[in-house]
Amino acid sequence: MRPTGVQEALSQVKADAKGFGNGVANGVHRESRHPLIDGVVSLEEKRDMYGFTVRPQHLEKYLEHDKIYKEEEVHRSNRWEQFLETYTSTSDSRSNGRGGGETAIEGRGSCWGSLRAVEQAVLHKHSGVGNGDAIGMCPWAEEVKKLVWEGVPVSLRGELWQIFTGAKVRWKDGFYQERLARDANVVKPFAGPVEKPPRLEKWASQIEKDLPRTFPGHPILGEDGMGSLRRMLTAYARHNPIVGYCQAMNFLGALLLLFMPEENAFWTLTSIVDVYFEGYYTEKMTEAQVDQLVFTQLMRERLPKLAKHLETVDVEISWFTGSWFLSIFVNVLPWECVLRVWDVLLYEGNRSMLFRTALALLEIHAAPLLQLHDNGDVLSMLQSMGETTFDSSQLVLSACLGFQEIDEGRLQKLRTRHRPTVIAEMHKRSLDVRQWRTINASSKQAINGTTNGSVVAPLRITQGEETNTLKPQSNDQRRLINLEDEDRSTLEPHLNGLKGLDIAEFEERHTLNYQLSAPKFFSYEPLVSNENHFKNEPYGRIDETDEFEDTESSDQEEEISRLRKELEHALQAREEAECRAEGLKHALAEMDQNRHSPVEMEKLKAQNAQLKQSLADKHEQESATVEVLVRLEQENRKADDARRRAVEKAEENCETSARALRRAADELEVMKKRALAAEIMLEAMEKRAVMAESMLKAVEQQAADELRAMEKRAVMAESMLEATLNFQSGSGPRTKRGVEPKSGALASMDSC
Repeated sequence: MRPTGVQEALSQVKADAKGFGNGVANGVHRESRHPLIDGVVSLEEKRDMYGFTVRPQHLEKYLEHDKIYKEEEVHRSNRWEQFLETYTSTSDSRSNGRGGGETAIEGRGSCWGSLRAVEQAVLHKHSGVGNGDAIGMCPWAEEVKKLVWEGVPVSLRGELWQIFTGAKVRWKDGFYQERLARDANVVKPFAGPVEKPPRLEKWASQIEKDLPRTFPGHPILGEDGMGSLRRMLTAYARHNPIVGYCQAMNFLGALLLLFMPEENAFWTLTSIVDVYFEGYYTEKMTEAQVDQLVFTQLMRERLPKLAKHLETVDVEISWFTGSWFLSIFVNVLPWECVLRVWDVLLYEGNRSMLFRTALALLEIHAAPLLQLHDNGDVLSMLQSMGETTFDSSQLVLSACLGFQEIDEGRLQKLRTRHRPTVIAEMHKRSLDVRQWRTINASSKQAINGTTNGSVVAPLRITQGEETNTLKPQSNDQRRLINLEDEDRSTLEPHLNGLKGLDIAEFEERHTLNYQLSAPKFFSYEPLVSNENHFKNEPYGRIDETDEFEDTESSDQEEEISRLRKELEHALQAREEAECRAEGLKHALAEMDQNRHSPVEMEKLKAQNAQLKQSLADKHEQESATVEVLVRLEQENRKADDARRRAVEKAEENCETSARALRRAADELEVMKKRALAAEIMLEAMEKRAVMAESMLKAVEQQAADELRAMEKRAVMAESMLEATLNFQSGSGPRTKRGVEPKSGALASMDSC
């Protein structure tokens, strides 16, 4: 049973908040796809609280922030609980006054009936600030915005995302099942000969390739989860065939499935792709290119020093921000940051949060980036800095407050300014490729047509046959179309740079994607990489699960080998063309000698001129191919030099560290010896102190004995003196003072 009342919803929020703080996963069930796997990170599995793998090098830092995440979750849950208790009754009474029906919808979330206040705040936001009635109807809209900035509780995230995106409004009963009903009719039991199943959609194979790459090993996205994701992506592709399926949509759908049931996730995905990111995931990807130009301008305005530094080291920020925007920072930032960014983005109803988050991320890491002056180091840091940004509050608040003036109104003005440039470049490249196809098809027809007897025919024709045998093959439209189709298989992979890209995708995407070429935009890897940083890890960039099949280096190697083969074929074709031209000259000479008719001579001259022109075109193509080959080899050499410099630098750092360790060991040994000597000296001093103390006691004892002896002698002397005085007082006269003079014996005794 899903709670639909206010008290039940608040109880659920409170219980989840307590469970979050105590490390207990409350409310985890299959239907709601609650992402809170465990409140405490498992050190063995190394997974976070949402079930995603924590990379070993970031585990310690994540554990430090995990405590902060739990405290923030408890705080925001209490804040949302207080808000719902305060405003739900008011919003319900106002809705009842307007005659509104029940908000709760069976099977579409757990708290629809209790979140009417949030619904009204969202409606107020989309109705416009200048609407006085809307402001009077929803005085708590500003508080909802602040709550969203602080983050949405885990237990309410699925329901609130559906409210933010308008999934409830877009919902049509039975629509999702109708989109999936085609699969049930693909294979039916029948009697009789085997029938061919219906043709699979062109995007079905790509969906199957991307399913295993989507959050591999996640405990919720197992076999059942992959089935739900497959059905959801298939249903969307049939719902919107113009978009169909684009790589990166699998990550968006999978993330939604973690927070809501399958059909709810489908309607939320339709809102995100059709409304928020309209024009992003089409084959032309026009809006994605426009946004990159807009972001480049905003970066020059807000971060001019960093923008100039990147230009100095020959780095284009669009190489990275393109995938950031397409994936909405999934696999770019830690998951707590990703979800906080999604909260704000879905609430605002537009893409402005993408720009603010990217600028805030670059601003946070601007200082270390400015200290790097090597191209490879800058590329490596730009690709890895996102996964080390664990402070979600700093990132989101910096984006929302520090870049608050970058709103949808300003972005629309900038898009209007840059969109004609993108469209013009796309149109120009499309015309260039079409013109190349036409020229290449004509030249190939003129060269290869000799095998059918069109060029060397004058060597063996008679005068009466020239009308049929010398008829130009270029008039055969079907032949020209076949040649165009044949040339596509050889040239387009070279121009495209992506292995496995079919002709339709090349025509729409590669020729129209000028500034964000496919290899840079989708499968960029830094030139310096000592390991596969983004393989099967959750905090990598979008290519961490091998979403895109080839890296830039492998594409370049394949292009080089392909171009070499094409160059060899072109050289062989040129030699054959020269031989044929020589044969044609001989034929013209023979015809001149045989005095053939002027008409025949004119035709031969025209054919010779056409062959020369095709040969010149072939030379131009060869020159262009050689230039491309040379440029690719130069890029490879630069990449090798960068890798070599990085290895040398790493070896130098290792050697420096080893020397420092050796010096430290030597100093430690010296300090140990000094400490041992000091200990020995201390023991000797202690012994001396004991001896001195003993001697002092002996001296004191001796002095005491002498003092006692002197006291005894003094007493004896006094007694003798008294006796002498008594003796003298009776016999002799006294002195002037009444004291008789002492005798010599007594004087000597007194002196003693």
